[in-house]
Amino acid sequence: MNIWDRITGKLSSTSSRVRHLDPHVRQSWSAAVPTEFGQDDEELREVQAELRQSTEQLQTIQEREQFLGIRIQQYRKALNEQRDHWRAEQDRLGRSNKVTKDEERSGDPEEGQSFMTAAEFLQAEALLQKRLEKWQADEDALASIIETHKVILASCERMRRTVLQLQEKEQRILQMRGDCVEFIETAAELEQSETGRMEEGENASDDESERNGSHRDPPDMAV
Repeated sequence: MNIWDRITGKLSSTSSRVRHLDPHVRQSWSAAVPTEFGQDDEELREVQAELRQSTEQLQTIQEREQFLGIRIQQYRKALNEQRDHWRAEQDRLGRSNKVTKDEERSGDPEEGQSFMTAAEFLQAEALLQKRLEKWQADEDALASIIETHKVILASCERMRRTVLQLQEKEQRILQMRGDCVEFIETAAELEQSETGRMEEGENASDDESERNGSHRDPPDMAV
């Protein structure tokens, strides 16, 4: 049930409870309701419109935050794997260079032992350096994305608070509406009760006057 259904239902329920009232009182109550609720209705519509807009914005921001969060995890895992791979490659290249220098000094490489020439080592080292630079650039880009993700998370939190505040404001307006309905109903019942007592008093006074008139001695007739 949406908010307007709840409001309509509350008004209908209240109206049904005062159908027993005097027609004059019911008319006064019916005239009072639009006056009391007109301003609240306008404010309620404004709050609901803002609430719908804020909720849609929150959903959009959350979707973006979730998308970035998943991508960040994937990129983080991939870059960590690259880091470990290039570090291992760097260590292997360092060991190969040491073996090459030792073999060059001895001038008698062991059978089956392969080693890199100085030119091959420099070429491999330059290639590894480029890959490490590319990895570092990707790390910097990921750091920038992480900062953007933090900003989006902060926006999500602010928008959540906004939605919560609007929901609370909506509930306050509805509560005020309910209190107003109850007040008008009580006032109408009191008005009818007071009117009834006044009518009973007038009727009692009329009855007393009639009784007094009926017991009064008739005037003497002239002979």
